[in-house]
Amino acid sequence: MMGGDHTTVFLPRATTTDHLATLDQVVMARVLATVGGPSGSGKTALIGHWITTRSIRMGSNPHDRVVVIALPRGNPTVPMEYTVCLRVWHALQRMAGTHYLIPQRLQHTTYRTYSKRNLEWLSIAVSELLEQCPIRAIVIENAQYLDQCALERVLEWRTWYDEQRGRVVRRALILVATMAERDDPLTALLQTHNEASALWGAHIALTYLNRSEFFPVLGALLDGPLHADFSPALAGQLDQVGETLFRRVQGNWHYVMALLQQLDVALGPPVGRRRRVITPAVLQRVVARRPVWEGMRDGPADPNSKT
Repeated sequence: MMGGDHTTVFLPRATTTDHLATLDQVVMARVLATVGGPSGSGKTALIGHWITTRSIRMGSNPHDRVVVIALPRGNPTVPMEYTVCLRVWHALQRMAGTHYLIPQRLQHTTYRTYSKRNLEWLSIAVSELLEQCPIRAIVIENAQYLDQCALERVLEWRTWYDEQRGRVVRRALILVATMAERDDPLTALLQTHNEASALWGAHIALTYLNRSEFFPVLGALLDGPLHADFSPALAGQLDQVGETLFRRVQGNWHYVMALLQQLDVALGPPVGRRRRVITPAVLQRVVARRPVWEGMRDGPADPNSKT
């Protein structure tokens, strides 16, 4: 039960097993894959679940690692290529257990400020750390912010130059991006980059929850983190209640998590191991609150969408 613990909950969908298998195959084949969809479609949650279950599912070496970074919006004064290097460098330092040295290393301009020379030094440091850690995949979230130079840099990190065998492919690259149905910048970038286009081995397209998917999710939340049941007073209105809650979350996972927190607060703290009860009064307190998406410039997802 939650009782104030608002940790993000991962709930599988009908397509989750296929998506996990696709990501596993991408790592084995050491190719490039994309995971795309609108904000709130569950991209980050899927990647997190894949990483935490990978060693159990595949029987792989638990020391094989996946490095994950998230990109910020572009800074006009700092090339995205440098931002990618710096974030991967930080992530690898944490994996290597040497992150406590970062403040000391940041005293050097090599790691603190951008210049073409510092970019090359930092890129070399990243390449060396990649060989010291058993990295099997690099995951870049918010990959819609990549430009061509940054993409070429991360493509280089898939490989390592061996004096006898030449360039050897070592790891997969997974790009996670907020993607629109049209005019998607990452897709356009990959399609115009010959190497990336040739390596693009898989695409996972995520969508918002539809009605038929939401109702099992609601049941799983009640049985799991909320540890609650609907009151008998709502027994004849459950379809209407489900529809009301679906319209509130609009199929968006961000809003589902917000609803989870709102219900948890409205239910009050758990008492012992007893299940809490969603009464009409509890439901009214939640429904009376302003939905998260109200006032958003782009508006919510279409509640009538079947995708």
